[in-house]
Amino acid sequence: MAKFTGKGGKFQITLIASPPTWVDVAQVREISSATITAEEVDVTTLDANVSGLPSDYKDFIPGFKDPGEMSVTVVFDPNIASHGVLPGGLYKLFETGQTISARVVYPTSPINYMLVDGFFRDWETPVINATDPVESTFVFRIRQKPVLSLT
Repeated sequence: MAKFTGKGGKFQITLIASPPTWVDVAQVREISSATITAEEVDVTTLDANVSGLPSDYKDFIPGFKDPGEMSVTVVFDPNIASHGVLPGGLYKLFETGQTISARVVYPTSPINYMLVDGFFRDWETPVINATDPVESTFVFRIRQKPVLSLT
């Protein structure tokens, strides 16, 4: 069983549906995990029982799933096409609210991808100081079921 670090991982976007043309977002520092959750629906009844005996425990069934969100943190440079005001730039995509397809490229062998559709919901503007890189974080709201696939 192989083990991998994040080195070589990528966040890519496409503005073209078919065939998709994937473009790397430059200078990515971190791609957060997406927490995908399922609602729980309380179906407890007043006459709840287990094997014919009264029960003091609630009963639940799964409801709708929420695909969640993920953050992409970059060393921000608005002059880089994938960061700034040009079509496909993170800032431009946030401003327009355009729904896009994106994928996380896992640095595994063979290469695996997580494909997601969504939009950039939040933009954390860069902090500028004397000692740290100028970083910015964009939060990507996932709209549908993420799909894990191979090369």
